[in-house]
Amino acid sequence: MKKLIPYLIVNIIVSALTTLAVLFFWDKAQQANLNAPPPSAAQAPTVTLRPGTPIPAGTKLIEIENVIGAGDLDNEVVMLKRVGTGELSLAGWKLSGAGGKTFIFPTVSLYEGGLMVYSRGGENSAIELFWGQAKAVWQSGATVQLLDSSGALQDSYLIP
Repeated sequence: MKKLIPYLIVNIIVSALTTLAVLFFWDKAQQANLNAPPPSAAQAPTVTLRPGTPIPAGTKLIEIENVIGAGDLDNEVVMLKRVGTGELSLAGWKLSGAGGKTFIFPTVSLYEGGLMVYSRGGENSAIELFWGQAKAVWQSGATVQLLDSSGALQDSYLIP
């Protein structure tokens, strides 16, 4: 047993040094990624639009990122993601789908990040809006459409 102790000590030291080296290089790589601009920053426009302002053709300002919990009222949410920077007023915009159900956005502005629209009831905040439906609105295979205040299609999403 005494002959194994030096090998165990060497093994512990080598393992510790290997772990430290991996963490050091991983940390350096992560810092380089944090300092780099996001890939979409160079191509995303900075646009401030008020209600009624026409959106320039070919400019994508917001997208439907995902629909989670389709068919389950308690968990059903449409996730929207702001593309670019600048203020974007969503007053009068609409989420619509099959069956004629349409959610009309209240007076809310989106700067960066995302916004979630829940089908169920709740209290609106800057990043969460609640539709107040009694039944689930979305289902697998349906298409969600995002229309701006002038009724132009800005994005659509096919629910898997």
